[in-house]
Amino acid sequence: MKRNLFFDIILEPSDYRDMLLRELNTEVFYDIIVKEDTDHGFHTNVKLPNQGLYVLYKNCEPIYVGCSSTSIRTRIGRFIAGVRGTERLDENHSAAYKYIDVFGQDLNGVSIKSIPLRKSDLPDYLEIQDIEKMLIEELKPLFNNETHYGYTFEKGVKVVALEEQNNARFI
Repeated sequence: MKRNLFFDIILEPSDYRDMLLRELNTEVFYDIIVKEDTDHGFHTNVKLPNQGLYVLYKNCEPIYVGCSSTSIRTRIGRFIAGVRGTERLDENHSAAYKYIDVFGQDLNGVSIKSIPLRKSDLPDYLEIQDIEKMLIEELKPLFNNETHYGYTFEKGVKVVALEEQNNARFI
């Protein structure tokens, strides 16, 4: 938290860190169950918020952090369609293609946690994407572009950091 020249408090994405991590740690993992009879369809045993942040997990490891200001369900549906190869020509989800490189098209063990967040919940100078970026830096999910650079993928087994072996993540 900072103050400007008039001593007004200026919130930063990092000011939301503890609250968001506490929320994610107390949230239950909700399995994503693919509806085989549709291209994008899936269901969970929880109603997802329309707007906010979401984290996709594979076997309880974060694989993707995203946000939506309109429909989290649509974003996840595009991920599922990308993994299954059923997306339309005008759709893509780069995390889905990275997922295929490591896990193939097996969506078993994929779950979600979500946090409702609207633009109106934030100060005018902050965007939901700023909060998303901070969460990506904190959780280091496998398939976000921001954490993908500097990693090599070995199909289905592990992700190894080029800089340090200590950052290797096994799934």
